[in-house]
Amino acid sequence: MKLRGFISKILRKNLNEKKDLDIKKMYGWYSSFKNRYYKDLKTAHDDVKHVVDHSNKQFGKIFGEDNPNDIINLFNFIETKKGIRIQPKLKKPKEKKTDLEYKTDTDLVNKQKYLWGDIRGIEIGRYLSKLKYVDTNDSRIYGTEKQEEQSILNIINKLKNGDELPPILLDYDFGILDGHHRWEAAKRLKIKKIPVIIYENPNEL
Repeated sequence: MKLRGFISKILRKNLNEKKDLDIKKMYGWYSSFKNRYYKDLKTAHDDVKHVVDHSNKQFGKIFGEDNPNDIINLFNFIETKKGIRIQPKLKKPKEKKTDLEYKTDTDLVNKQKYLWGDIRGIEIGRYLSKLKYVDTNDSRIYGTEKQEEQSILNIINKLKNGDELPPILLDYDFGILDGHHRWEAAKRLKIKKIPVIIYENPNEL
């Protein structure tokens, strides 16, 4: 009887952890769809698949890919006068409001350094600083590329979900070399600090 009770307790714990994970993922994706209405169920499903596929293409190699059908199964598709509306199956529990953070880790840092060195040439890898945290609204930071709105929204979802993201690569003058969408997402969420690696111009050292 004691063993049965122990097993039951473990199973309940695993189910609760899975439920918490589903809710986290559900509401992470929900922000991409909550203000949209669709003419029919197929159009709604196709849009979810499109958004998930777009995210997988951008971030799948770093964070792993989500199955579009699994994401579809997290939601109810409600018929309204305006059209089909997407709604989470589970109610979001009330949470204490805390400041969002831009999290990263050593593996992501090392992977990004390798990618930057591989993509931009060996030379850049020799002059990358250690990981630093700077103010998101540091006046020295400036963008150099046009940003895609959907990419920004995808990253906002990940930041809200507590996912770890790669650091932002800054040039020696704080121009962004890689991470425009991550920077914009952090600004919109009013995240105070962002992790950066700086390309230290060898001519300035």
